[in-house]
Amino acid sequence: MSSDPHTSEDEPRVTVAVQLDVTETVSYGFRAEVTIPASVAADPAELHDHMAQDEELWLDSLDPTGAMGGSIDVLERAIDSVTLCAAGDGPASEVPRGAIRDGGPLAPGCSPKGSRERET
Repeated sequence: MSSDPHTSEDEPRVTVAVQLDVTETVSYGFRAEVTIPASVAADPAELHDHMAQDEELWLDSLDPTGAMGGSIDVLERAIDSVTLCAAGDGPASEVPRGAIRDGGPLAPGCSPKGSRERET
């Protein structure tokens, strides 16, 4: 049930609200129609360079959900931070006494930090 060597299957479980910040490196595969010089279309290396230098040609065609027939592969995922939310800040608002051990982080709120830029 648990892969954490510090917990056992017999230990009582609690439901808590947490704020997570996660960074992903993602690969997208999708189709786009672009208008480019004919000489660029004739040379695969030049086509690659042209598309890399002018994201405006294809960026609107990128569908981050994959719903338009594209593909999405998560290449890497890392949890940057996990913070236990304070009581009253989320659906699981009651944190039982003793649920936070060793002075673990307790956030005053559970609001998102805001938008994060995509890694390239």
